[in-house]
Amino acid sequence: MKRLGAWKRRAGVGAVSMRFTPIRVVCQNTLNLASKGGENVANVRHSRNIRDRMNDEQVSILLKLIGETFEPAQKYFRAMALKKVSDDQKKVFLSSLFPLTDNQKKLKKLPCRWHMVEKALVGDHISPISTGDTLWGLYNAVTRVEDYRETREGGKDSHLTRVWFGPRADLKVKALKEAIALCA
Repeated sequence: MKRLGAWKRRAGVGAVSMRFTPIRVVCQNTLNLASKGGENVANVRHSRNIRDRMNDEQVSILLKLIGETFEPAQKYFRAMALKKVSDDQKKVFLSSLFPLTDNQKKLKKLPCRWHMVEKALVGDHISPISTGDTLWGLYNAVTRVEDYRETREGGKDSHLTRVWFGPRADLKVKALKEAIALCA
């Protein structure tokens, strides 16, 4: 282990590893998910001239990897855009992300975030009105709500941290997985 540490410190010895994935990496868990497999990897020796070292062969490998990786994402997104969702399907989707508490069930009251998503679906901020009744519109409404929801967290980086890391970012990954499952 000590030897590996010494190896990493020498300039020009290591490599920059690039992986292409349709998964938005927002935390260590999604990095692990995105790295699963290992077939979509390109390594370039790290040096001062790293840009110069990306020769034609490496560029063609990268372009191939990009095409292979984003083709499934394109397929999922198109399927989501074509999938109309009923009110019942919308409730199932939202309850998987924002479960009703016992008190909300008792009072027959919906969670606040459900209302926020509904409001986002009828607005023109996320997607064209024509996709408002689709799974694509619903998924984008959820991500919009999570990205722009006000927070009590302070500091100049709190918004970016909230969008990229932690439970809210994990919720967006879960929303994508739920949407893909509904397309099946």
